[in-house]
Amino acid sequence: MKKVIIIGGGIGGAATALALLRAGFEPVVYERTKELQEVGAGIALWANATHILKNLSLLEEAMRVGYFITNYQFNSQRGFELVNIALDNSELPVIGIHRAQLHQLLWRNVPPEKFILGETFALKSLKGDRVSILL
Repeated sequence: MKKVIIIGGGIGGAATALALLRAGFEPVVYERTKELQEVGAGIALWANATHILKNLSLLEEAMRVGYFITNYQFNSQRGFELVNIALDNSELPVIGIHRAQLHQLLWRNVPPEKFILGETFALKSLKGDRVSILL
């Protein structure tokens, strides 16, 4: 099994680790914080993100903890509607979710031993398909 180093245990790092794990790789996520922490505010997951969650078999759970966004509207500073786009006819849903809930959803599905917390590293050398690092 090929080892893959992932820098950062946030949404991108955790999703990458989960996808690689399911594809038969051995991901190792290096996170500089000593504890995986829930941070952030609400975010919108558009079709590209919900497509990834669907492929990871996490879309239904994300839909339970998040909420459907049915339209996208921009108003002027004076309150006049400039754009209003219906989103409920999309093939995949657009979901509003708190960043912390998305973190938890991903972290629960990656084994804890795949996370190396409180560590940073520097690249020592890169030769072909081999990487050496300094902890």
